[in-house]
Amino acid sequence: LEKFLKKEVNLKLSTHPDFEERAIDFSEVEQLMNSINTIPAPCAPVINHQAPNAATGTSLRVCWGLFSDDTVECYQLCYKPVSNERHGDEQAEHTLKVKETYCTISNLLPNTQYEFWVSASNASGMSPPSERAVYVTAPSPPIIKSNKIRSCENAALVCWESRDVNPVDSYTVELSKLTDEENGDIITESIVGIPNCEALIHLQPAQSYRICVKALNLGGSSERSEPVLIHTTGTYFCLNEDTAHPLLAILDDGFTIACDELENPECDLPVYDNSFTRCIGILGSLIPFPGKHYWEVEAEEDTEYRIGVAFENTPRHGYLGANNSSWCMRHIITPSR
Repeated sequence: LEKFLKKEVNLKLSTHPDFEERAIDFSEVEQLMNSINTIPAPCAPVINHQAPNAATGTSLRVCWGLFSDDTVECYQLCYKPVSNERHGDEQAEHTLKVKETYCTISNLLPNTQYEFWVSASNASGMSPPSERAVYVTAPSPPIIKSNKIRSCENAALVCWESRDVNPVDSYTVELSKLTDEENGDIITESIVGIPNCEALIHLQPAQSYRICVKALNLGGSSERSEPVLIHTTGTYFCLNEDTAHPLLAILDDGFTIACDELENPECDLPVYDNSFTRCIGILGSLIPFPGKHYWEVEAEEDTEYRIGVAFENTPRHGYLGANNSSWCMRHIITPSR
């Protein structure tokens, strides 16, 4: 080493003259640093159960949340209608991109169950989907059967039908007593928790009422039905078409009957199980109220008829008033009067 150091050494580097101007490649270092700072993909969100009265007949409000502090850029909400059919899983799924942890979905079918699930996503990826939750839209407004309404001076029996295929939880009847003044106040009462499609309502005599019905389920309440007016000034009932003799026809108002003039009333006509076969008669609707009742009947002057009251099971093969289950007054025409 001592001899070597005393020698003069001439070293030549075989390199390019622009060595100092070359840029150093830090790409591997950047990748390493980015891998350290990358946020993880979020965990699965938790979808909430349906809140009461959070739906209308055509819309639903769905909410969810996170149990962690994950960074979330947006959510993906998926839903489809629930079907009990075998191929229900093949129904179309709808997907929405949502920024918040809630969403209102519109253009849905009334009183229909929908299945919802949601996923969260950020720059690193998408979370697993949440558990599925079933929501239901509010029902459609019921339809009051005007021709089935029966009333007297102190009560009314109101019937209606649902417009939905799926059953509802209960019904609410709203009644408003109309005052004599043109712009008077309206006193409103509600009867809630009605399980079926009829209600016997106690009213005050000689009053006018406007009655509406709403259907309810877990999603909420439907809109009000079309109102009907009831006047408690007498007994209101319609004719029962099922009991009519084949020669009788009921007009659209539900009160008026017309009879075909045939020489042989007992001719070969189609007869239903509950209709009169011998007497050209018809029964009215059952009266569900005890007490005193009256009817006003208009008849053509030259018509022979019987009018009275009868039990529901009065024989259909006999004449009204000629048995122990009916009582009638008879109007006959003689040559003198």
